[in-house]
Formats: sequence, structure tokens, C-alpha cells
Amino acid sequence: MTHAEPEAEARPAVKLTLLTLTAMVVGSMVGAGVFSLPRRFAQETGVAGALIAWAVAGTGMLMLAFVFQTLAVRRPDLDAGVYAYATKSRREQGRRLFSPGEAVICAVSVAGAVAGVVALAAGWIEL
Repeated sequence: MTHAEPEAEARPAVKLTLLTLTAMVVGSMVGAGVFSLPRRFAQETGVAGALIAWAVAGTGMLMLAFVFQTLAVRRPDLDAGVYAYATKSRREQGRRLFSPGEAVICAVSVAGAVAGVVALAAGWIEL
């Protein structure tokens, strides 16, 4: 004789906010671009161009890894990433994290990145 399992209680529906939905759409668009851009790049430049681009990008990433390895060896007490190294360095020099010029450059960079994502999402530009 088998015992019938009681039906599971219905779970309440999960509601997503507008910000979450927007982040999901932007994330999926960027994710799709990550996979379609190398194909298009290879079509435009051919095998040699793609190999050169991979070599340059790989070398850059290796150098970045070496930089962080050196920082980790020299400052093992800092373990919060890039921000920790920047703030500790500036504080030791008695300076603020960003100078006014650096703050403007940062703001312009962020505004440009946001404008690019919005333009992609709106279909004004294509990759």
C-alpha cells in the first residue's frame, strides 16, 4: 500500500522590481554581445587579425595578473581589491581618493558607458 504525499503548498509569486527587470535586459544584451562580437570581429579581420587581438588581450590580462600578484605580495594586509589599494595609497600620501580632475574624468567615463548601454538598448547603434 502506498501513501499519497500531501500536495505541496503553493508558493507566493515572486515580484520583480523595474530595476531588476532592467538589469536583466541589459545583462542579457551585454551577454549576447560578448558572444556575437568575436564572431563578427573574426569575419572582418580574418584569422590573422583575430590571433593578433587574442595575443594582445591575453598579454594585457597576464600583465594585469602580475600587477595584482605583486600588490598582494607587497601588501598582504589589503584584501578588498583595487579600491583598497587605491584608498590606502592616497591616504598614506595624505590626499583624497580623487582629485577634482580625476573625479571629472570618472564621471565622464561613467556617463559615456551609460549612454552607450542606453544607445544599444534603444537600437540607435549596433555592435
